[in-house]
Amino acid sequence: MEMPQRFRGLLQGLLAELPHKNCWTITEHAGDANPYGMQYLLGRALWDTDQVRDDLRGYVVEHLGGQRHGNAVPVDDAALAVDEKSQIQPLDRSASVPPMMPGMPERRTHDYLRNGITILFAALDVASGQIIGSIHRRHRAAEFRKFPTKIDKQVLADLEVHLICDNYGTHKHPTFIRWLDAHPRFHMHFTPAYCSWLNQVERWLGLLTQQRLQ
Repeated sequence: MEMPQRFRGLLQGLLAELPHKNCWTITEHAGDANPYGMQYLLGRALWDTDQVRDDLRGYVVEHLGGQRHGNAVPVDDAALAVDEKSQIQPLDRSASVPPMMPGMPERRTHDYLRNGITILFAALDVASGQIIGSIHRRHRAAEFRKFPTKIDKQVLADLEVHLICDNYGTHKHPTFIRWLDAHPRFHMHFTPAYCSWLNQVERWLGLLTQQRLQ
């Protein structure tokens, strides 16, 4: 099977309403006899990661994107890639940073003051690149359930909302499932186990860490 066909089968399996998503179930959905080709695609195949990201984004926008922010696409749905950044530590130096002088580099103290930790929940609109974010002190199902409530208020009321998440426990907690039952316009899509890197918001959180938090 050609690589583009296998990758298309992977995407269709990720978007399908399968009870469990792994290489076996996605392979069966794609009509393959065994999962070896899919495992090779995910584990050993060489590909251009930037091109894969762009192709994946284009596919999601075409099939799940919505008419908002001036971007007209075929289907009136909103696709949001959702994840969290935990253990963010806002730190202060024990002394202020003195100004630089000619011939003298900037100097900082070696120690710092801790200000606790915070958790960032982020939803990336794959059509526009805009972020919906929410800050919490703890990372539990109770906090995560509040996040889609904020999304519900910020996404146009006449749009279906598709949330793309990994398999973390808070995303499948009974508290959140009950919330979903009460909000039928929300639909969940889970990346396969150990494949959370497929979620586009992971790249945004990585850039946030590299450029702002480290």
